[in-house]
Order: sequence, then structure tokens, then C-alpha cells
Amino acid sequence: MGSGFYIGDRWVVTAAHVVLGSSGRPTQTRGIRVYLDSRRIITSGTLIGWSTQKDVAVLRLPADPGVPALELRRTNFVGTGNKVYIVGYPLDIADAPLITEGIISEFINSTSSPPPVGWVLLCDIVSASGGSGSPMLDTAGRVIGVNQIEFVDTSGVPTGLEIGITADEVLNILDALKAGSGG
Repeated sequence: MGSGFYIGDRWVVTAAHVVLGSSGRPTQTRGIRVYLDSRRIITSGTLIGWSTQKDVAVLRLPADPGVPALELRRTNFVGTGNKVYIVGYPLDIADAPLITEGIISEFINSTSSPPPVGWVLLCDIVSASGGSGSPMLDTAGRVIGVNQIEFVDTSGVPTGLEIGITADEVLNILDALKAGSGG
């Protein structure tokens, strides 16, 4: 279970670990249940492409769901100190999305495991279980990142920060994911 967001033309973006098994491979590629528009629209999606390294996946819907698409915006790694919002359905407890607000703490080029690997943004928002894959939005409502994981220190203690792969990284691989790249 996790969150995701619609980017138009029948495409949904989420975190790869939301739709992959513990082996890093899909447990299901067709018939993935997708809820849209505050859960009023239920459809099924097909997993088309994913990157375990970036922790991003794309699903294709069978038809246009008739909901507004979100725009992915390159950050160019600028915006430390700016507001950021995470909008998703953590814990599967609400009929409307949970919206949390924070500040972008910094951009980091993450080269270590666990994923995501690449440019990530760190913000002072803590998301609950099921928040992975949620869009991280700027004040204009554009996606600047995909929520992945709560950031922990070297001893494994939560820091109160959330980490997400930047929209820059997603845009760099989006065409390959749409073409069916997986791994």
C-alpha cells in the first residue's frame, strides 16, 4: 500500500517499493488497484516501468480518469528554506488526502543504499506508513519530488526528516520508465 499521483496521459507515478516485492521484482504487474480523486474513482493500473535505484515506478491506467494531472517541475537543486507539501494517503485512514507542510532542509546527492540514489530533497515533514510515493509539492502545486522514506541517522534513529527523490531525477528517467524499463 502506498500513495502516488497522476501526471496525465493515463500515467501514475509512485515509489517503486510500493509496487515491488521484497526481492525488488514485481509481485503483480496487472490489475493494481488505483484510487483517484479522493477515492471516488477506482480503476486498475498496469506496472510499466520501475527503477529500484531511484525508487520510482510508473503505472498505466486503462483510460483517462478525468482528474487533473500534476506537473513535474525541475528544482535545479534550488529551494532550500522554501515550503514543501506532501499530499497522500498514509495509513489508509482517510477519504481525503492528508496534506502536511514543511521546509526543504537541503538537497543531497545520495550515493549510498538504501534507495533512492541520486539527487534527493530532505524536508522536515514526517509521513506515516503508506505515504511513500506521495507527491512533494511546491507552493504552486507542482511536483518537486516523490516521497520515499523517513530519514534516519547512522544508528537508525528517526531524525524527523523525510527524504524524496527530486523531480529532476524522475524527469531524467521518465521516458525510459514509460518505455518499460525495469530494474
